[in-house]
Amino acid sequence: MGKYDARLAELVRDEVIARLEGPGGVIAITRRDLWFLSDEGGSSTPLNSIKRISRGEGNTVAVLGAQGSLMDIPLTAFKVDELKNFLESLKEHVVRARSTQTQSSPPPAAVQAPPPPRAETGPEPMPEPEPQPVAAYTPPPPAETVWPESQPQ
Repeated sequence: MGKYDARLAELVRDEVIARLEGPGGVIAITRRDLWFLSDEGGSSTPLNSIKRISRGEGNTVAVLGAQGSLMDIPLTAFKVDELKNFLESLKEHVVRARSTQTQSSPPPAAVQAPPPPRAETGPEPMPEPEPQPVAAYTPPPPAETVWPESQPQ
């Protein structure tokens, strides 16, 4: 049993599908999360939020998301070649986590759309106002048409 197994079992509720243990910590992958535990503490991040992994500040590897750094892993905690191979395998787990999230979550419009109003429970239509009596229309008397008289040329 490894140095970090007990702590990992306490923190991680999901099945660990891949792990790398080094002299300074352990990295574990579950179906949803990436975990890093060391003597200084631990952290986790959802796999589907990982966008990139690159060299971080100092002697660290930075796990980056859309909004910036999600996690820093010290290079001294692992053998460099083992860490590199482990992080290469992380790509397929991130892709799988994203596709699982996409397939399992219903489209937001379907969840947020209210049901159509039912005719029998809707408000009663407003009654039409009764027509007002219209005063009888009497046309004006025909006017005489006055043409201007021809003017002499």
